[in-house]
Amino acid sequence: MSLPPTVVVKCSWPNVEKEKVEPNMYAACEDAFGAPKALMSFAACFPEGHPMCNSIFLPPEGEDLKNYHWNVFSYQEEDRPKVVDCRTLWITVLVNEGQNLDECFDASDLCECLLHSMLGMLGMLVPCS
Repeated sequence: MSLPPTVVVKCSWPNVEKEKVEPNMYAACEDAFGAPKALMSFAACFPEGHPMCNSIFLPPEGEDLKNYHWNVFSYQEEDRPKVVDCRTLWITVLVNEGQNLDECFDASDLCECLLHSMLGMLGMLVPCS
């Protein structure tokens, strides 16, 4: 019996330098065994058009970061951040096919499903060519 596809909406907050890593990974592994198909990946925006980011929690431009950073684990000056960590909300919509683990009939079915999911994850981690 074939189950209908499941839509998964994944939200992440990558920093500006790494915001394209996840969409590129899903695109590269699109046909790999067990890898979900990525329908779309985009930066979430407010109705006015500017992206949703953590800028409202960051210090104003040009301010000294030591006035805004409280490191509870270290008092060393070299452990303080040198630049602000600006992040943007990215939304990725994935489509999966198959069954959920809670729908397995018995222990052997669960083992088979877990093996398939591990192979799928391995397929996404190994470089696709």
